[in-house]
Amino acid sequence: MLISTLVDYWAAMLMEDAKDQKTKRRWMAASLVVNLGLLLSSST
Repeated sequence: MLISTLVDYWAAMLMEDAKDQKTKRRWMAASLVVNLGLLLSSST
C-alpha cells in the first residue's frame, strides 16, 4: 500500500511539472502499470 501511494504521489508531482499532454499521459500510464502490477502480484 505504501509503495502504491508513493508511486501515485511521485507521478502526480511529475505530471504537474510536465509541459505537454503527452508527457502527462506517460506518467499516468507508468503509475497505472505499477499499480496494476502490484495488484496482480499480490493476488497470486
